[in-house]
Amino acid sequence: MSVTISFFGDFVAVNPQKISFSEEVQRLLDGSDINVCNFEAPIDGGFKAFDREGPRVKQLPESARLLMGHGFNVFQLANNHMCDYGEEGCLATIRALKEATIVGAGTFEEAYKVAVKEVNGIKIGFLAFVHHEFGVLEGLESPNTVGTAWICHNKVGQIISDAKKAVDFLFVLPHAGIELVDAPLPEWRSLYKHFIDLGADGVICTHPHVPQGWESYKGKPICYSLGNFYFDAITCSHPYWNKSLVAQIEINDCKDVKLKVVNIVNNEGKIDIDASEATLLHNGEICLLLQNSETYSNYINRISFKCWQEYQVWMVRGLGAISAKLGFKESLKSFYCALFRPRAKSLLMNAMQCESHRWTILRAQKLLKN
Repeated sequence: MSVTISFFGDFVAVNPQKISFSEEVQRLLDGSDINVCNFEAPIDGGFKAFDREGPRVKQLPESARLLMGHGFNVFQLANNHMCDYGEEGCLATIRALKEATIVGAGTFEEAYKVAVKEVNGIKIGFLAFVHHEFGVLEGLESPNTVGTAWICHNKVGQIISDAKKAVDFLFVLPHAGIELVDAPLPEWRSLYKHFIDLGADGVICTHPHVPQGWESYKGKPICYSLGNFYFDAITCSHPYWNKSLVAQIEINDCKDVKLKVVNIVNNEGKIDIDASEATLLHNGEICLLLQNSETYSNYINRISFKCWQEYQVWMVRGLGAISAKLGFKESLKSFYCALFRPRAKSLLMNAMQCESHRWTILRAQKLLKN
């Protein structure tokens, strides 16, 4: 017996009425026993926004109903926007998706618990984690505090090992990385391989909003970023903002794990198969980049320098400091933020506590030192 699981990327729909699925995409959904997506933003219920800098996004209850109506039955909620509107927004999302399986959010016990679906006598487990963003549960809160599962919590390794003992197949769904870049950080690659060493049968990642390639480790697939399945809350000029991957995995009672990657595109609300040569070539080049250690290392170094230009602005504003390197105009903005935008301090905190940002800053500083 076999089971087909299709993993889709980040989903935020402010205008779900504009969304339609091509016949080919709907056949893909109908042909899968389990359809998974990262439900990136909480349900809009008029809740107060979390007090921090940066974009805060939400979506309608109709967005949840649309996806469930098209065959989605597992929703990843461990992401950086799930707590944008506090615990109320997170709880409203859990209620809106109560007819499906959710993973990665709730109380500490709920967020870190493996979600299990049984199909054709095969038990499939899912765990979802997010890098350290506002709303992650560190275990120091009240047992009733609601939030998301943190990927670097010291219990994650044991959670993965224990979960594998309870299921036939286990898939870990990280939400982490640097946004809008074409390849993952080395630290994430190492951690995801460690997850497979602990028992995961596949690691399927989201968050960077563009595809980041895939590879096999010990015969198990790692997809580093599926990209945006559908994301209309924020606009972006990146050429792959509206293009994404579907990781379609077939498993069977012989313990085989087979990956097929399908390219899809959001064409002004219509979700369709992307058969363009340019997309095939682009994704193929990323996969080759991951295999060439020197080219990959050079790419990551360039990205680290580029990101540092943005992150140091965050840090200066968060400190309310003046920086000669950033110039008079940026220093003036920093001074303004210190006086009138106390939320700017969250920029500094995010740069320090989020693993993706911290690792990039450290790499840039080491390169600058040398």
